Amino acid sequence: MTSGDAKRSAESRDASNATMLNYDPSLEIDSAVDYVRTAVRRHGGLDSPLGPKASRTRRRLLDVGLELLNTNGYSNTSPAQIAEAAGVSEATFYQYFSDLKGLVVTLAGESTVEMLEKHVDVWDPTTGRIGLRRALAAFVNVYLDHLDFFRLWDQVVQIDSRLADVKKKFMAGHRHRIEKTLRKGAEMGLVRPDLDPADMARALTLMTVSYLSDVAIVDRSEIEPDRDEIIDFLTSFWAESIGQIESSSIRREIKWIEQSARDTSSIEADS
Repeated sequence: MTSGDAKRSAESRDASNATMLNYDPSLEIDSAVDYVRTAVRRHGGLDSPLGPKASRTRRRLLDVGLELLNTNGYSNTSPAQIAEAAGVSEATFYQYFSDLKGLVVTLAGESTVEMLEKHVDVWDPTTGRIGLRRALAAFVNVYLDHLDFFRLWDQVVQIDSRLADVKKKFMAGHRHRIEKTLRKGAEMGLVRPDLDPADMARALTLMTVSYLSDVAIVDRSEIEPDRDEIIDFLTSFWAESIGQIESSSIRREIKWIEQSARDTSSIEADS
């Protein structure tokens, strides 16, 4: 390799590293949210906003599609089957979705929108375990409320590399936001400073998704898992893993709650 080649190689590597440092994976989630919220109907080569009837048709296709995909499997389900079960023509299916992947991506986007609306990755380290539990509870509840979709999601990423890439981007965005929170917590002295925020965010988010999949999908039964037990376990696991320290204001709040509980118990005992 000549000195000129070496220089160009180094410059290319530096540019690539700079791009990675400036890249915000959470933008992938924002893009998916925009895709879902700006749904259109394609007809005659033009895109038009959804009216009430078109919205109902699209919703019907999504619901029927999810049901068939879970029943028949991704490889054994076609747009034609979904359209027939939904009572519309196959051409109508393609007015709303580019293909089967497009329908699954839309389902993923809907779950993402709900997660964001419920603040699954909005966790302020100054709120201590209370705030951490609130964020984890939102994630767990959305996951269990949309178990049919996440069951499908686990299946399709093993079959379709394009959908696997979509899931990878969603998880990267979620992980990136947790990483920023861990970094902020370490700077404030509320999280162990010796942790690598990126590695810890990766480990915690992957463990959480794998744990929920194992409890609710792999080891599923007719009885739904106890949500509070799952949330309490995950909260303790996260808090202990990151060495979470309660801020002084949170400690005062906890003491007030504990004292109020003792006062209530005392009053009830005297009455």
